[in-house]
Amino acid sequence: MITSDPKQLSNGTKNGKPNVNETHNASPRKARRGKRSKSKKNKATAQDTCPPIPAISAKRLSQHEATTQNGDKNASSLILENHKDFYSNPTNLENLEKGGVLFSFTCKQKLDAYETEMMDCCINLSCFENESSENYVPHINIHDDDDVMKYTFLLTRCAYILPKGIDLDVLACPKFMAKSKYHEACEPFGTVVWDDGKTDENTFRITKPIIPHVYSITIQFRVSRVKEVMLERLSRLVGTKVHFGLLLERTKRSKPPKEDSTRKAKSLLLYTKLSDGSLLVSHITLLVQSSLPTVIERILNKVGTMGLAEAHETAVNTRRYLKQNAMASN
Repeated sequence: MITSDPKQLSNGTKNGKPNVNETHNASPRKARRGKRSKSKKNKATAQDTCPPIPAISAKRLSQHEATTQNGDKNASSLILENHKDFYSNPTNLENLEKGGVLFSFTCKQKLDAYETEMMDCCINLSCFENESSENYVPHINIHDDDDVMKYTFLLTRCAYILPKGIDLDVLACPKFMAKSKYHEACEPFGTVVWDDGKTDENTFRITKPIIPHVYSITIQFRVSRVKEVMLERLSRLVGTKVHFGLLLERTKRSKPPKEDSTRKAKSLLLYTKLSDGSLLVSHITLLVQSSLPTVIERILNKVGTMGLAEAHETAVNTRRYLKQNAMASN
């Protein structure tokens, strides 16, 4: 599984004082009371914009790791029918606590309302000031029917828990995520990680088998922090508060690059701090294709099962690697 930078109320008063036009006929006590009530209302509104954090923890992960070898798929990992309701179902939360992975996949031209929001929220995020001119990718207007009809959209989402004690400054660093050693350890079996010294800063390059011995893809990603200004909207999208995140966007070595059927690719790793100090990972990957290779079209009905197995392996590998290389005590 391809494995995506935090940066960024008015209460109706001016310089800390009530608007004179609104309060000149009121007593001082009433004016203060009105101000206090309005401030409380605005504070509640701001707090209510982010969904609640699931009441789950990593206390059962160690038992899972003791009985799971090399990321083999186990019964606690689930394929979900849609991308939306990951954290509202108690069964899903129980499986996450057991070390399982939640996974969903769709490939289509006509998106439903939630899939449209996924694309609208994520596909044009970029570390480039102008990604069209600097990274040679199109701006996707998901609400323009003429634009949408040009493409086929592949959307995946998965979720899993990381153990407590991880150094968040290390995990949230694009340089750490872009290291070849990270991907050699965390990517699923069969992935080739390029370490030829030709990639740009905060960039990694991998070759992944889609169909073993038949079809593989080579793709390069640049890693950056999700800007803070986006965290609230991303929190509403995934259904829980997001504390920080990483954006992985496809780049190419040649400038200008040769155009291929993958017009745009974005992946986001969104992290939620749980009450016991562990982390909930919400991982979204979006691909915009001008066409699909025939060999891929033939296996679309198997992608869910294949993707779940890879997501589970990635989660197990990532936990192992972070315990060895990113714990706060290290």
